[in-house]
Amino acid sequence: MPAIKPHSTLTTSTDWDGAEAVRRLRSGEEPEYYARVFAWRDPEADPRTKGAYKLPHHEVTEDGEPGAANLKACAAAIAVLNGARGGADIPQADREGVYEHLAGHYRDAGEEPPELAELAAAGETVRLAGQFELAASAKSEDRTARVVWYSGAPVQRSDFGGAYELQFSMEPGAVRLDRLNNGAPLLRAHNDDDLGAVIGVVTRAWLDRGRGLATVRFSRRSDVDSIWQDVQDGVIRNASMGVVIHAKRELPSKDGVRRYLVTDWEPLEISLVPIPADPGAGFKASIGGDKRMSDQTTTQQQQTNAQAIRRIVLAAKLPESFADGLVAAGASLEQARKAIFDKLASDYERAPTRSHAAVVTRDYREGLVERMSEALACRYTAKQPSEGAREWMSVPLHELARECLAASGRHVTTRQPGRIIELAMTTEDFPNLLKGTGERILLDAYQTAQSGIKRICRIGTAQSFREQQRLRVGEAPALLQVAEGGEITYGSMEEAKATFRIATYARIVALTKQALTNDDLGAFADLNRAFGIAAASSENKLIVDTIGLNANAYDGTPLFHANHGNLAGTGGAISIATLDAGSAAMMRQKGLDNATVLNIPPLYLVVPVSKRVTAFQFTNPSNIVVSKQADLNPFAGQLEVITDAMLDDYSATAWYLFAEPSRSPVLEFAYLEGAQGPSVDTRQGWNVDGMEFRCRLYCGVGVLDWRGAYRNDGA
Repeated sequence: MPAIKPHSTLTTSTDWDGAEAVRRLRSGEEPEYYARVFAWRDPEADPRTKGAYKLPHHEVTEDGEPGAANLKACAAAIAVLNGARGGADIPQADREGVYEHLAGHYRDAGEEPPELAELAAAGETVRLAGQFELAASAKSEDRTARVVWYSGAPVQRSDFGGAYELQFSMEPGAVRLDRLNNGAPLLRAHNDDDLGAVIGVVTRAWLDRGRGLATVRFSRRSDVDSIWQDVQDGVIRNASMGVVIHAKRELPSKDGVRRYLVTDWEPLEISLVPIPADPGAGFKASIGGDKRMSDQTTTQQQQTNAQAIRRIVLAAKLPESFADGLVAAGASLEQARKAIFDKLASDYERAPTRSHAAVVTRDYREGLVERMSEALACRYTAKQPSEGAREWMSVPLHELARECLAASGRHVTTRQPGRIIELAMTTEDFPNLLKGTGERILLDAYQTAQSGIKRICRIGTAQSFREQQRLRVGEAPALLQVAEGGEITYGSMEEAKATFRIATYARIVALTKQALTNDDLGAFADLNRAFGIAAASSENKLIVDTIGLNANAYDGTPLFHANHGNLAGTGGAISIATLDAGSAAMMRQKGLDNATVLNIPPLYLVVPVSKRVTAFQFTNPSNIVVSKQADLNPFAGQLEVITDAMLDDYSATAWYLFAEPSRSPVLEFAYLEGAQGPSVDTRQGWNVDGMEFRCRLYCGVGVLDWRGAYRNDGA
C-alpha cells in the first residue's frame, strides 16, 4: 500500500506549514495514524516512523491529532508530482494512486483538482508541430505540393512540469514511413473522426539529408477548393504532424530544460492547422509573408496564454495578483507553469519528488451510469431493460468499471478485472453505478416483501427527527334550526393532539474486492435483496409492535381499551356474531364532542397467521347458493383480510378490525421527508479491501386515534 488509499475528510484552505505539521506528529504510532496525514509510504521503511512517509497534506493539532486536509498542501503536492522542486522520488506505479488521494480532498471540498500531465509514453499518439516548408511551387493542375514535413529541428513542448524539448532522430532505422507511403491522410486540424476532414493524401514520403519530405495531393472536392486556393495564396501556412512515439530516451538537460530524443517513431498524418504549437511551424510559401497576419497571430496567442495562466493560478489557489504579474511580464505558458509550481512548492516540504501522472479530465457522459445500473439490476430482477440499457445487459462488471474510468478521462491498459475495479472505485461514476444498481434491487425486494399490514396506516412524512405533532380536529357542531329572523349562534369544535418521532434504522455490510470481482455482483445482488427484505420486515415490525404492545393513544390510555369502547369484553373466535359485535362497536363510536355518532364501517380484518383460514372463510364470497336465510354470510366480500406472522408472537388468537385510514385514521406510518423507503449508500472500504454498503431507513409509527379500530382477544 505505498500510495495511501483516498479517504474523505474535512478540508481547509489556510496557510500551510508542512514542516510544522510533521513536527507535531507523534512518533512510534501505528501506520493507520500516519496514513491520516500523508499520501505515500515507503514499503521498505518502518511504517511506525515518520520518515517512512511522504507528501504530508493534513493539519495536525498541538497534541498530534490529524485534522482537515489542507487544499494548499494538496495543490503543492500535485505540483511536486508534476516536477516542481525536482519532482517526487516515488515509483511510477504509485503515482496515479497518490494523485487520486490528493485529488479526492479537492472533491471533498466540492472543487475540481489541478490536472496532472504526462509526457508522451511509448506507443501513445501525440500531436507535434513539424518544420514545414514548401520545397517546390505548388502545381495547380494536379493540386500537388512537395513539403518538408520535418526539418530535424528540436520541437518545444510543455507539460505541468514545465517546458521540455523533443528531438526526433532522423536515422533511417528510427522513422517508420510505412503509413505515410501507404496513403496517409492530409487532414483538417487533426480531425480524424470525420471523413469530410480528409482534404488530401500523402502520395510519397522519404528522408533526405536529415529532413523528412513528402508529396501531398489535395482533394478536388468543392469544399476543399477554398483551402487549396488559400495554400496557393499563402494564407494557410501552418501545418502539424500526428506521430506515434514508440521509444525515447532522456538527454542531459540544457539551460534547465528537460530534453528527450525520440529513437523510434511513426508519422501517422499531416494536418493543416490555424495555429501551430511551434511558432516556426507551417507552410512557408514562395509568396512573401504578411506581417499583419503574424502580428494578429501573436496577439491571439498572447490572449490564449493569459486565459490559460489565470485558470491555472485559480486552480492552484494563488492570489489573482500573481496571475496579473505573470501576464504583465509577458510570461509564456511554460514559464508561467514553472513559476506557479515553484511558488507552490516553496511552501511545501523539502523532500524531493519526481513524477508524471496521466491527465485527468471530467467529462461524464449524460445518462451513462443510469443506463448501466438499470441493466445490472435487470440481470438480477428478471425485469426487461429499456432500450438504452439493453446494450449493457451482458457486459461484465469490470468492463463497466472500465467505462466509468473512461468517462472520467482515465485510460487504463491493465486486463486484470480486480485492478480495473479497484481503480474505478476512486471515480465518482463507479460507486454511483453500484449505488444505483443496489437501490433498484433493494426496492424490488422491498416491494415484494411487503406483508400488507401497512394498508391499515395513513402514510405521511416528517420534516425532521423532532417530535411530530398531529392535530385532530373534532366534528363540526350540529346544525340548529333558525327561526325566521332569528340569530345564527356560534358552535365549537373539539381538538386532540397525537405525538410520535421518526427514528433511523441502518446497517453496514462490507464486500471484499474479490467477492465483487469473482462473483460478478452475485453477492452484491443478494446483499441488496436482503437489505430490501430487512427494510420491509422492519416496517412491519414497527406496526405490529404498536398493535401488539397496545401503545397508548393521545389520552394516555392504551389504544385498545374498554374506556375506548373498542375492546371486546370476552374473547371470541371469528364468527358472524363476533364480527357483527365488532362492526357495531365501531359504528357506534362517538366523536371528540362525545355526542356525534361516527358510523365508521370496518374495512380490514387483521389476523395472525394461525387464524388466516378462518378469516378467509368468513370474508370470501361463496359460490354456494344458500337455501336458508340463516346460512347467509353478511360479511362475505365486505372485509379484506390482512395477515402477518409477527402478530402470532403477541397472540395466536387475537383479531382486529380497522377502518379505511382516509376515513378514520388510527395509525400513521411516516417517513422522513425526501427519504420515503430504504436507500443504500456505498463507499470504498476502510477496514476491508473492497466496498462498504450502508442501508438506511428513516420512519416511525404514531397512534392518532382509537375510533377506527377494534380488538377481540379471540379463542
